[in-house]
Amino acid sequence: MWSHNSGYYGAAAGGMVGTHTNHPFSIITNGVSKVTVLSNGYTGIGTTTPTERLSVNGNIRAREIKVETTNWPEYVFEEDYKLKSLKEVETFIKANKHLPDVPSAREIEEDGLSLGEMNKLMMKKIEELTLHLIEKDKTQKLYEQQLADMAERLKKIEEKQ
Repeated sequence: MWSHNSGYYGAAAGGMVGTHTNHPFSIITNGVSKVTVLSNGYTGIGTTTPTERLSVNGNIRAREIKVETTNWPEYVFEEDYKLKSLKEVETFIKANKHLPDVPSAREIEEDGLSLGEMNKLMMKKIEELTLHLIEKDKTQKLYEQQLADMAERLKKIEEKQ
């Protein structure tokens, strides 16, 4: 292992580079920092001031991203879950211009979008919509049966005349 007077070190055989001090470590190309690692382990790509374990100022391409989360919204299917009526949802949308429980555009623009939380919210909304569709389907089938019954009664009345 070798040490440099500037506080950086590297080991050719071990593939290690770093600092001896509390200063950030940067990978620089053409005089511009491209990757920065702070002493707390926060790493920035395209930024010298990362605020998370990994902060990226730019686009990311990946084949897959796995987001770990808890409290997946299967509770929507529990008997005691209070499903908002479509009228309640409509009233909320008219007043707030977004779905209940979902952040507004302004909130997302200001705070960013948490993929894990947003996926949970979207699944909750899909499950709620599914429950509404099931209820609408039951109602439609009831109306279809009532219509068929009325058509049969009308046919009998017309036959008597």
